Amino acid sequence: MTKYKEGKINMDRFRSAEQTRKVYLEQHKKYTADKTLFQRFLNMVMDPNYFHLTKEDFKGKNILDAGCGNSAYFEIAMIKLGVGRITCLDLGKEWIPFLKNALHDFGISDKKIEYVSGSTADLPFEDNSFDIVFSNGVLMHLYDENEIKKAFSELSRVTRRGGYLYVVLGCPGGFIEEEFFPSIRRFYRKNKVFKTLIDNITPDIFVEMFESIVRGMKRHTGEKAKFDRKTIKRLFDIDFCTFLQNVTQVPNRHILWLDEKTAFKLFVENGFEKPVRCRRYVKRKNIRKYFAPLHYDSDNKFARLLYGPGNLEYIARKK
Repeated sequence: MTKYKEGKINMDRFRSAEQTRKVYLEQHKKYTADKTLFQRFLNMVMDPNYFHLTKEDFKGKNILDAGCGNSAYFEIAMIKLGVGRITCLDLGKEWIPFLKNALHDFGISDKKIEYVSGSTADLPFEDNSFDIVFSNGVLMHLYDENEIKKAFSELSRVTRRGGYLYVVLGCPGGFIEEEFFPSIRRFYRKNKVFKTLIDNITPDIFVEMFESIVRGMKRHTGEKAKFDRKTIKRLFDIDFCTFLQNVTQVPNRHILWLDEKTAFKLFVENGFEKPVRCRRYVKRKNIRKYFAPLHYDSDNKFARLLYGPGNLEYIARKK
């Protein structure tokens, strides 16, 4: 892990990084515990065409998963695509046994995998070390603009010439990211009851809420409303609950700054060809399935209003 110097700003950065790592450590445990949720994530990265690459581009390659977490689905997908070696990097060491155990549960040995403790903003590798470098949703959670730029430079530095860098930056705009999620995070930080609710959110809590609504309707209007408990649990499943925690618990979420123009500039300044946007329609079974078309179809006026340009994911080849 990066050793931060003494001082308020640096200690704030250290605490922010520690808090982010703790949040994702707990969230990723849920990914491996829920088969439906795990399979959804695995399917997302199993298709090489999504990365604008072929299976041959992965075969025997040396890759880096920077900010890997302990969810395991990405490593499993890469092994299935035939990579030669995977280096998994994240802060501290607490995540390592969880990731190892998850991979072992899926029959993946450690022969092709290396576990490294380190920071994306200060990578402990030589220049041009990897054929493909992946950074999935990491940059947005770093402390500030300077650290984001430094991390992008580091990811670029360790990518070999002719190799590829893939980054997920998030949705830089729209009502959801500009107003809705920030207001939820502010309320989470100042309201202890709401914080406890989010920290312990489960599908059963949504069932409890709807039961309360039904009782209230009967008490105030005499109406005997009904709802299907199974449907509520499906619409507000573990996948959705984890998503709520994802956008609420983390200390930093610098998505608005990481817009399309900034992304292109970062790639070009760091020696890459014009980046290509990676897009996929994510099939969901919970309530988010009704928002998926808007999230994907950024040319739709309602989509632009809610999500701006949509989720920005890019891959580019280093010159």
